[in-house]
Amino acid sequence: MKIAGVMICLTYFFTVIGRGQTDVFLKIQSSETRKINVAVSDFSTNQNSQLAIDLRRIIVDNLNYSGYLKVFNPSPFAESDTLIQNADVLISGDITSKSSYFNFELGLTEVATGRKLMTKSFRSYPFALRVLAHTVSDEIVYRLAGDYGIACTKIVFVTEQKGGKELALMDYDGQRITMLTHNRSINLLPSWSGNGKSLLFATYAFGNGPVLANYDFKDREITRFVSQVGTFTSPEYSPDGKKVAFVLTREGNSDIYVADHDGQNLRRLTNHPVIDTGPSWSPNNHEIVFSSKRSGSPQIYIMDAEGGNVRRLTYENKYNSSPKWSPRGDQIAFVTLQSGGFQLCLIDITGENLACLTDNKASYESPSWSPDGNHLVFTSNRNGRWEIYSCLRDGSLLRQLTYSGGNTGPTWSPRLKPFN
Repeated sequence: MKIAGVMICLTYFFTVIGRGQTDVFLKIQSSETRKINVAVSDFSTNQNSQLAIDLRRIIVDNLNYSGYLKVFNPSPFAESDTLIQNADVLISGDITSKSSYFNFELGLTEVATGRKLMTKSFRSYPFALRVLAHTVSDEIVYRLAGDYGIACTKIVFVTEQKGGKELALMDYDGQRITMLTHNRSINLLPSWSGNGKSLLFATYAFGNGPVLANYDFKDREITRFVSQVGTFTSPEYSPDGKKVAFVLTREGNSDIYVADHDGQNLRRLTNHPVIDTGPSWSPNNHEIVFSSKRSGSPQIYIMDAEGGNVRRLTYENKYNSSPKWSPRGDQIAFVTLQSGGFQLCLIDITGENLACLTDNKASYESPSWSPDGNHLVFTSNRNGRWEIYSCLRDGSLLRQLTYSGGNTGPTWSPRLKPFN
């Protein structure tokens, strides 16, 4: 059975027509390292001033939210020379409009020495302005901090629509929302493949209880992932793309299973009379974190990828669930039930340094990491309706991404290649 989805286009409508220097200005080692101060001059243009203003605005927003850079925004009373002197790097840009496209020349200059760090040219079309802005932003972050930004990433989430719950896609900043499914059924718990070319999710669209299905972005089709009988939920691809872990419920008992990326060679990892759920892979593919009630209440556990060496990670709080392993490998995000609802927490993989990021004044659920391990996306009802939010891994730079209500279950994409 195949269900047609909608066409989505992740193609970058520009070509890079120049290569700059590849030196890294300042390698960022951790989120605690000092942010690089940058000034962004007004972009010059031979014709379209609004295009230049819009491009600069999006780039400034991306850089500020990267977690690595701080942009000095000029005030009406600020002296431009003083602004530049306070910065480590000056970012400049020039737009040359052609008949149907435009060229953008990017420049990075070290303020203290006047040394040119990079120049690079891009060709784009006005309708692809946001794509260009995101790409330029990630390039800047890479050149200055040694790690690509997340502006070109996507987020898939569940949104309530007439007749069911559908999957939708948006840019990392909440813009350009596109519907993926239109089956008027219940679609839940999406998970990206490591190459960003497909999604796994739980769906009722095939009848009976939830089963796992695959959404292919190229073909825009949905196909069933595993044919065996049972209730399937919580899929997650291993980082190397070779395996998929998920929850299978048979005869009332939920355990964690694993299968090959094509749904073959189904194998059981846990075998316990209580619920085991929410598997999430370690970045090296060697371990899986999950939630289990085997201690009497839901707690977080880690096991080897083959199902052995199970050990308990959390001991504080009575209800801990929804674990997600950081791409950096050092921490696990999860939610814990407190008086105000579920709260978003982090813990080291050693079980040390438990920290809650949220305020206990609302509920925060379904965390998912950005591919750089520096941001989290999640669901919250902090404004009275369920919406998607994101923040840095320390809880700062909280940003609301959706506004229509009924939006839950986000999952952050890997870094997407230009041809995706």
